[in-house]
Amino acid sequence: MPVGELLSTEEVSAGLLRGWFPVARSSDIAAPRATELLGRRLVVFRDTAGTARVADRRCPHRGGDLAAGEIRGAGISCPYHGWEFDGQNGSCTAIPALGPDARIPRNARIDAFPAVERYGLVWTVLGDPLTDVPDLPELEPLGMTYLVGEPIPTDAGILASAENFRDVAHFPFVHASTMGGVPREVERLDVRADGFETWLTREYSVGGGDAGTYVFDEGVAVHYHAVMPALVSGRFDYGEQGQRIILECFQPLGPTGAIIYPVSGTARDYTVSTPEQALADEEFVINEDKPILDGLWPLEVPLDGSFNEVSIAADRYTLTTRNAFSAFIRTALTTGARERSAV
Repeated sequence: MPVGELLSTEEVSAGLLRGWFPVARSSDIAAPRATELLGRRLVVFRDTAGTARVADRRCPHRGGDLAAGEIRGAGISCPYHGWEFDGQNGSCTAIPALGPDARIPRNARIDAFPAVERYGLVWTVLGDPLTDVPDLPELEPLGMTYLVGEPIPTDAGILASAENFRDVAHFPFVHASTMGGVPREVERLDVRADGFETWLTREYSVGGGDAGTYVFDEGVAVHYHAVMPALVSGRFDYGEQGQRIILECFQPLGPTGAIIYPVSGTARDYTVSTPEQALADEEFVINEDKPILDGLWPLEVPLDGSFNEVSIAADRYTLTTRNAFSAFIRTALTTGARERSAV
């Protein structure tokens, strides 16, 4: 279990309100798109100026679904009675039944949320953000090309989903067909942590499995970097053949249930495969993980201590990052709001 006090499901849910999460792919919001985050029904769209917007889906007039509406300038209209809402501040800007000069009721508004596009995804935060949008500065000099795969739903919670990515002991069992004979024994892991972020570097020297979709050539260093609570990554250094990275970004639907967004990045000098093949390989691997995630019990990591859980030395990176997640929740619950001026 994490160092420090236990955390209830209610505390985790409250703390996550201050975290940034992806809610859609940037490529999917030319028309209004319905989504959900932490139990809240949202609509994501790109206004006519090209700016991504995130807002509540429910029209306050008679409950129409704004995700079925139309984009109107900087906002969106309701399909039921045509009421229009500003995508930045949520105010109602037009009520067709009243005419253009009528006074609009003061409470005719929806909640609108910040929207930032990064790594091919639209990110938002429902409460006052505790941190900035997740960022991996080590990628900036590499000239990365990013491709985002199909969102992958899972019954598991966000932390359980993220821990699956960081778990280095499951490869020979879950990914035998794609990763081949990865050694079962795990060496002592050299883990680093700072605030809500963690790092680990390992070197792999085993070829791919029968499926031929994933290859650890001899001497490939994998640099893991997790930014809690919503992003984990693994950067593969193939030496003269360049580097690539896989990011898994997580959208929590509630206490359990999440959407995994696979993002594949290839550096300008990467020659091992095409960017499209690199993404396809990672999607294949994640879909090997999905039955495991959907079958976990409980479906989320029991930070409240309600289930017995035994950990070993091979879980060091998992537990270090779990501590960072728990630190995020505790800090979110005990510190004041940040200024939103930067976003």
